[in-house]
Amino acid sequence: MKRYFGSLPFYRQALRIGIPVMLQSLIQSLVSLVDNFMVAGLGDVKMSGVSAAGQILFVFMVRRTCRTL
Repeated sequence: MKRYFGSLPFYRQALRIGIPVMLQSLIQSLVSLVDNFMVAGLGDVKMSGVSAAGQILFVFMVRRTCRTL
């Protein structure tokens, strides 16, 4: 099994890197969801603006995360 999947230290290192990235993505998604709920009562145009800004922020977050790895 070690020949195909790697050693235990490899998985520890991968989790050490991966868990903060996953948590950052989860937090960003929750913030975007809360933003959408807060603006939902203001109208369709404002809601679409907040959604578009959230998507642009997500793209920049992915670029920053990929650049640091």
